[in-house]
Amino acid sequence: MAEQKFKTSFIPKKPVSTVSSGGKIKKKGSDLFTLVSFVIFIVMIVVAVGTYFYKIKLEADVQGQVARINEEAENIDRNFIDQVIRLDTRISTVKKLLDKHLAPTQLFSVLEENTYKTVKFNNLSYSLDGKDVILSGSGIAAGYESIVLQSDQYGKAGLRDVIFSGLQNNEQGLVTFSFSSKMSIDEVLYRDDLDMGQDNQRENSQNESSGSIQTSENMENGVMVDENNNINNQEQ
Repeated sequence: MAEQKFKTSFIPKKPVSTVSSGGKIKKKGSDLFTLVSFVIFIVMIVVAVGTYFYKIKLEADVQGQVARINEEAENIDRNFIDQVIRLDTRISTVKKLLDKHLAPTQLFSVLEENTYKTVKFNNLSYSLDGKDVILSGSGIAAGYESIVLQSDQYGKAGLRDVIFSGLQNNEQGLVTFSFSSKMSIDEVLYRDDLDMGQDNQRENSQNESSGSIQTSENMENGVMVDENNNINNQEQ
């Protein structure tokens, strides 16, 4: 018995849609939204991580710069302080030297201002003894009275233990003598001579300023007199 063949055809009335395992149909719009959300999420994570590490790097750079600035500031301050200390040490050393340095010009100025014309020294020397200057020498005087007056004058000038010894008359009728005395070293220090020089400079500057003012006033007065004379001549 021969087999019979049947041809069947099935034409669906509606389009076939993909059905998920749950029985629901997937939508293309929801897939796109999910993808975009996932991409945005990844980007946000990357940005957050990058920002975090960049912040750490910036903080490290700032701390490094602050440390370098502080180190340089300390070096500058240390160098400046060292320079100031060295300068102060030098100034202190110079002051000590000036405090102890004797000015022979100051010593001889005292003797010159207080020695009478009737007394003459042939030789004179000085030496230091603690806080005193020891003077010694010899000379001639017009007479014994001159020596007495000279001794009193030296006492008024600040000399101590003034002694004229070995008094003798020479062939010219003058009196020869040996001399010794003491003077406080504070009276003949170099710093006093320096201060005196500065005072003299200030006085000279003031005098020059006063002279300049007077000269300009005289010039103005002269100009006024000349103008008055010219006016009088024109009127005549």
